[in-house]
Amino acid sequence: MGTPAPTQDLSLLTSDEDETPAEAPVEHDQSQEANKKKISMKQHWEIHHLVDKTVQGLARKVYMQGVVKQATDSRNWDLWSW
Repeated sequence: MGTPAPTQDLSLLTSDEDETPAEAPVEHDQSQEANKKKISMKQHWEIHHLVDKTVQGLARKVYMQGVVKQATDSRNWDLWSW
């Protein structure tokens, strides 16, 4: 049939030093959760800031529309010119 495939000793490729303890994934998960929470809090702050700026802009727009409407209303001018 042919020559049998050579067997390789894979123990040389792995060492005990490279192995991580069983607790490492838990700590890794906790740090990932902390990072997600930190990112989430940052995104929450950014969204809150953008909403505040949007509300301020809309309030300014409504105020200015009222000022322009009042300034262009002839009844208002008639009231002040006696």
